[in-house]
Amino acid sequence: QQFTIDHADDVKQNQYRKEDKDKILPAMIQLFLGESQKSTPSWKLMKLIMETLKILTREMKGLDEMFSEKLIQGVMNLLNEDPESEETVKTVEQAYAVLVNMFIVDRLKMNKIAGDHVDAKLLQRRIEGHLKRNQVRGQYYLARLLFYLALVEPMVKTFLKEKKGSLYMTLASALIERMKPDLVTDEEAKNKMNRLVCAEFLRTIFNLSYGKGHPDFQDHLDDETLIQLQRTFSSILAMGTPEDPFGDRAAEAAFEAEAAAILAVADKPESNNEEREMQLVEDPEIAADIKTRLEEGKKLAEERKSREEKKNRKITKEDEREWDDALKRVEKGKSKKGAKAPEQEKQQPRPLDDLHALKTHIVNLLIVPGAAKLLPKGWDVQAMHGLCQVLDVQAKIDPRNPSDHLMPILTVLIKACKASSDARAHVKRYIFKQDAEKETSLAPQNSKNMEPPPYVNLRTMKTDQGEWDLRSILTKHVCSFNMGLKQCTSELIFICCSEDSSEYIRLCGFGSAAGLLADKGLPGFEKLSERAVSLDELAAEARKRKKGGGS
Repeated sequence: QQFTIDHADDVKQNQYRKEDKDKILPAMIQLFLGESQKSTPSWKLMKLIMETLKILTREMKGLDEMFSEKLIQGVMNLLNEDPESEETVKTVEQAYAVLVNMFIVDRLKMNKIAGDHVDAKLLQRRIEGHLKRNQVRGQYYLARLLFYLALVEPMVKTFLKEKKGSLYMTLASALIERMKPDLVTDEEAKNKMNRLVCAEFLRTIFNLSYGKGHPDFQDHLDDETLIQLQRTFSSILAMGTPEDPFGDRAAEAAFEAEAAAILAVADKPESNNEEREMQLVEDPEIAADIKTRLEEGKKLAEERKSREEKKNRKITKEDEREWDDALKRVEKGKSKKGAKAPEQEKQQPRPLDDLHALKTHIVNLLIVPGAAKLLPKGWDVQAMHGLCQVLDVQAKIDPRNPSDHLMPILTVLIKACKASSDARAHVKRYIFKQDAEKETSLAPQNSKNMEPPPYVNLRTMKTDQGEWDLRSILTKHVCSFNMGLKQCTSELIFICCSEDSSEYIRLCGFGSAAGLLADKGLPGFEKLSERAVSLDELAAEARKRKKGGGS
């Protein structure tokens, strides 16, 4: 026992050599097998053995030979122990973790043995038992184990055999209970552990519901649980978001205060002096704003006139020379056959916090068919803002290749925006900020621009300050070669524009918007895809004509 204690401390502090570890692990396995055969094993020793095995088997390769069926069954038998004493509780917790490591090392062997030796109903009861006793760590390790067991088909059949008592219902109830407001404390460590447990619950529900032939999880939940789960999801998405994200409440309060001041003066008998009332109404800031907007409108009109003049002028020989030079630069920039393309600067993804990870697990679950009842309500400003923040973070993890990160949140936002006009308005304002509102008559309409506004940088996808810009990233991927990403991105923006083609063109530019509009066959775009021209073919024809003319 002292040997185990000494080596457990060495393992925790990483004070051992690889050759020592290769000797310690088999010794620990033999020690465990011997102790587990005793009628009254020492739970203090068993806890230390399990703790050591958990650390030694973490992310290690080549261990499958050591994981005999006898060892796996022995660890699984520990799950049948009733976790009453502190030593027993800790031992069972560590046994959960060791089994998770075993699944990672050799899933095929574990799948075969788990289906025959794990009591699925006992594990469901354990979730409720850990919750009642507030054993958060036990819930966490058990949830991780259930994540892998949810991929074992015989286990799934047992888990989902009865609707009322299915694992879906157990996990949903535990998730609701774990995220109750009174469990959210000022201690960040406790909140972090709560979020980690809930994330594992969500991953397990996703595994169960995404399997082929498995029933939809909402079909196993009663109406009351569905309502509570939807509220729980919304409260989690709202965490960390401002109560008034766009300042609407503050602006409304300021307007009401100004109106009340005007009415208070107007209601007084002695305030019939119109000149005095006008002084109250006239706001120098409003006057300055109107003047600025008129100047901007004049500037835009001049720019539009200049563009029209450039567009209508005849092509000169100088233009043809510039075109030839451009073709040469394109050819020069193409990599030679067999040569390695220059490596682009790779952006290191920033680490994501546990709250964002929890929100992404909710997003992953919301894409499951039939999860529409669990979507946040469009009028729930903070929950919708939470979804938009997930979009923002996911888009900036790897902006040049964001497909894996972006597709789930884009799918969920499309569902939410189709279901609610409030959701459409919120997402549109988040992405396009001040440009979300249609232009007024003070400035000329800019809906026929070939490109989005100049501050949307499609080349770098960054702001002038060098930070990733969500609008630029999404507008860039409206023309992505990844058809799935292109379709989801353009569809979301089009729905946010209430499927108004003019508004869509205004925000994205004609060049970016044309693809979706042609696919949908909208008036004026029906034959656009048929008339599309390949730039490579166009360049080849130009070279051919030039070569023929020279000869």
